[in-house]
Amino acid sequence: AAGRLSMFTDYQDNLFIAYYDVTVTNASAQKFDGTSWSYLGEGAGFTAGTGLYNTFAVDNVGTAFFTNQKAWPATGMEARKFENGAWSQLPDVTSINVNFQASVISPDNTLFVVSGDNSGTVKKLSATHDYWDQVGDTGFMLGAATFVDMVVGTNDKVYVSFNNSGHVHVYESDIDADADSFWTSVVDDNIAPAATSENYNSSLAIDSENNLYLAYVSNTAGGNKLNVK
Repeated sequence: AAGRLSMFTDYQDNLFIAYYDVTVTNASAQKFDGTSWSYLGEGAGFTAGTGLYNTFAVDNVGTAFFTNQKAWPATGMEARKFENGAWSQLPDVTSINVNFQASVISPDNTLFVVSGDNSGTVKKLSATHDYWDQVGDTGFMLGAATFVDMVVGTNDKVYVSFNNSGHVHVYESDIDADADSFWTSVVDDNIAPAATSENYNSSLAIDSENNLYLAYVSNTAGGNKLNVK
């Protein structure tokens, strides 16, 4: 059995999938080359703990990145990359305990991550892969958030969606914004009433013309129906 799956294709159209692997109570990742599946690394399970809350992304040269919530009693969000046939540890994204998180590769091949650290923090990995830069200010989620998602456009904007306080929200910032720059809502702060149950989710996508698409599940009063804006 598996949970919290992520799937991507690389520049050669190889299919990658990462997931919480119940059989080893750990995170696993595999690649499909059009003929067969193979594990990234030496086999199933490459994280030090469960890797239950996680993200996965593959850049335009085929390097895979995996982040996950550290297993108790440790706290924080750790990160790894897979290249040249092996996983290697990256600097931790944060030492604060987090659960929901998201990551994305920008058009210029930079890894961005978002988590509930300090009620909403976005960071990007340096070109040398040895430190993280904060993007914009923290706290824009105004509390705990679920179902976090993220996209980056060709317009040098990064967008984050999340659910809390009974609504779904989308905020934006410049990809090079410093830590004193404010995140701003793309439209009304509360886009629509939305469920925050683990049984439902929301997701954000962007097209080649930087149009945003938001999928979410309405609240109980709205019939828990799938909506797309």
